[in-house]
Amino acid sequence: MTVSSELFQNNPVLRGLGIFFTVVIFQMLFNTTWLLLLERPRMLILLFIAILAAISQFAIISSEAVLKKLKWNYPGVILWAHPLSMLVFAYSFFLILIVAVPKVYGRAFWSSALQLNAKCVTAFFSTVISAFSIYVLFSIIAATIVLIRKIIQKTLNNFEKMTAEDENSKSVTTHTIRLNRLAFYACFALLLSVGGWVIFFRPETILYMKAQIQLSSMIHPEIALEMFRQIKKKYPQYEYLDTIEYRCSWIIDRRMKKHDEAMIEYEKFIENYSSGNIWSEDVYINMIRIRLDKQKNFERALVLIEDYEKYFSNGHFAPHVELYKVRALKELNREDEASAVLAAAIEKFKKTSLILYDNEDDFVATLPFLSAARLL
Repeated sequence: MTVSSELFQNNPVLRGLGIFFTVVIFQMLFNTTWLLLLERPRMLILLFIAILAAISQFAIISSEAVLKKLKWNYPGVILWAHPLSMLVFAYSFFLILIVAVPKVYGRAFWSSALQLNAKCVTAFFSTVISAFSIYVLFSIIAATIVLIRKIIQKTLNNFEKMTAEDENSKSVTTHTIRLNRLAFYACFALLLSVGGWVIFFRPETILYMKAQIQLSSMIHPEIALEMFRQIKKKYPQYEYLDTIEYRCSWIIDRRMKKHDEAMIEYEKFIENYSSGNIWSEDVYINMIRIRLDKQKNFERALVLIEDYEKYFSNGHFAPHVELYKVRALKELNREDEASAVLAAAIEKFKKTSLILYDNEDDFVATLPFLSAARLL
């Protein structure tokens, strides 16, 4: 049995189970267990866990081969080398999913694939990535405990022979300390380089994070709005300018309750970006909601609904929009049309569940379409 297999789980199936339970515990702590209740997110989470288990196995084998080649396979080095390789391979995998895939298939790809709004898609990936990172941390802690116990046990068992083995132990200890020190300096230099790059070449990222933190505080939304507007003004070439513009409109709508002003901002967003934009479906839903519930302009709501049906016929809000359409027609006393639309919607979505979101666009619950249709 190798040192690696003694310190780290060598069975990919057991490792997969470990990652799975870490994901579940993480979701319970941060109230995202709803991801396992929805079919598509649940299937993808299970698939990602299986892939992560395989990636971890490959990372450990690769790390072991490199350490043996360099004759660095000391327990004290293995303790950080294997986890680091697991994180590097896993993060590279997620980088492909989060960056490369949207660049090829469009930024709305994951929202469409998971049938969730963009905010919940972010929660989906952050949950899996964070849970895997915690699993790796637990693995390091467990391996450290095992290593300490082995050192103590070996010391007790070989107390009388310690003098004869003293030189060899000193050599191993010296090499381990030297390699660990080099690894620490390398990681510190990397973090310093990344931090410097962000500060000097991506200052808009810092401003964006400050705005997000202010927004999360649930107080003074006007401050967060001004920060987002500063990004628009100072960095017009920002890669995610559409997200900034959507957040500005969203703050005016949801936090500041200035619905007429928000409506104007949403309309500008649609003018500036195509229906394929990651935020476009959310923008249409927000405009329909304002027309129906805030402005009571049912004719305009129907126009927006027709546009939604044209651009997002298979959107994850499609069942909701059919119910909005029935409501608007009934408010206009077009009962026959409303009944026909409702009957067609029931036939189309009778096996579908509606995903309900709160005012912050966070998942709340699911509701069978037929139950919601009966309320009309």
